[in-house]
Amino acid sequence: GGDSGAGNVSTIFESVGAAGSLRFKGTGFKEPEQKPAVDVAANFKVKPVTDRKDMENTWNPKEGKLKELVDFPCNFQLKVVGARQGEFVEDILDSVGNVVKLNGRDFPHSFRDLGQWRSITIKVPVQSAEELYAVYEAIGKDPRVKFKF
Repeated sequence: GGDSGAGNVSTIFESVGAAGSLRFKGTGFKEPEQKPAVDVAANFKVKPVTDRKDMENTWNPKEGKLKELVDFPCNFQLKVVGARQGEFVEDILDSVGNVVKLNGRDFPHSFRDLGQWRSITIKVPVQSAEELYAVYEAIGKDPRVKFKF
């Protein structure tokens, strides 16, 4: 008998269950059950970025949020990252000091160098949100400053 090994192709496939898994004869592909998605919106709703007013003008005193978030007067810790050129630390301390009418070089501060950047952390005694905004504005006038927060 010349065709003992040969048979109809689909019969061979069925016998090994190739239409489904190799264990079960021809069960076919079954989609995995979908678990219900967790409804994150149930707890809180995040506005789409276009609707958010709190992200823009963070440092704008006219519609700033610092008054609500910080108790003044306080020692406010701010961080400034800028190009490591010249007397960057001293210049920033002087700008800040000029705004709050104190010697900025006396403020507790530290800095780290990260490649071409220098990151300064300063504790600034501020009396009001307006004064803090003025500090940020003064820092922003230095062309070396990349970030301030």
